[in-house]
Amino acid sequence: MLKRFFIFSSTMIILVLFFSPAQAAWFNNFEAAQAKAVQEQKDMLLVFSGSDWCHWCQKLQQEVFSQEQFTQEAEKSFVLVEIDFPRQKEIAAAVKEQNRQLAEKYAIQGFPTVILADAAGRPYARTGYQQGGVEPYLAQLHHFQNSKKNYDKLLLEAGKAAGLERARLLDQALTAMAASHLLGNRDQIIDEIVKLDPDNQAGLRAKYGLQHKVAPIEAALQKTGNFDQALADLDKLLKEETSLQPEDRQRLYLFKASICLKGKRDKEAGISNLEQAAKAAPETKIAQQIPDIIANIRGEKNKL
Repeated sequence: MLKRFFIFSSTMIILVLFFSPAQAAWFNNFEAAQAKAVQEQKDMLLVFSGSDWCHWCQKLQQEVFSQEQFTQEAEKSFVLVEIDFPRQKEIAAAVKEQNRQLAEKYAIQGFPTVILADAAGRPYARTGYQQGGVEPYLAQLHHFQNSKKNYDKLLLEAGKAAGLERARLLDQALTAMAASHLLGNRDQIIDEIVKLDPDNQAGLRAKYGLQHKVAPIEAALQKTGNFDQALADLDKLLKEETSLQPEDRQRLYLFKASICLKGKRDKEAGISNLEQAAKAAPETKIAQQIPDIIANIRGEKNKL
């Protein structure tokens, strides 16, 4: 009897360990998770982790994801998916390959990375470790989700409008995207806004025109780290875009100054571009501050 009781007790322990609510809620099969998300009309919470070596992944797991309070609340809105990259623990070859492909698809560069995606797998928010435990983390996730709903609503309204009204609604959608750090086809929306306001009647062509031209330069710089090429591209933009407003020219020189100072560590080139920025639009607030900025860079204030 004692032996049978021991076997039964051991079996119960195994069942508790492997099928507790906090564990059973998590999928490691993306297709199965996506099918559930579609069926239940939920978003997906994708957690990219290094469970047995990444310190911040382990803290996030311990403080948030392993807590029953988190699981019970998060499951109401999300299908939970763990995408793990352990170094010691063995995982099935199919799961390992799936995780590799997902990391490539979602451009994962570090751990932990948490992606919020709709049921189709389209990402709309990205976060990671946050201090404070379960409640602040849940609040952040719900904020992202509610912001996405507002963003989608504005896009839906824009889809029913035309001309400048459509441009204004798209502008509001981009503002909502930026305020909540949502992911999305920002460049594509900007391109449409600029086309919808060709004569700048709504002031949107001026607002987004320069951003649209600078975005590819920023993207290339982030990808390659080639500071000289970015500076050359900005110089070309300054030379060829003769219709740039003074404030736009100022922004370009400020961008160049930032690259020189932070990227190339070239103090004199940075100062030269700051001086050009001040001359481009001398009445702006930043132009008034540039002499003090240059003085700080040169360390002149420390000598007074």
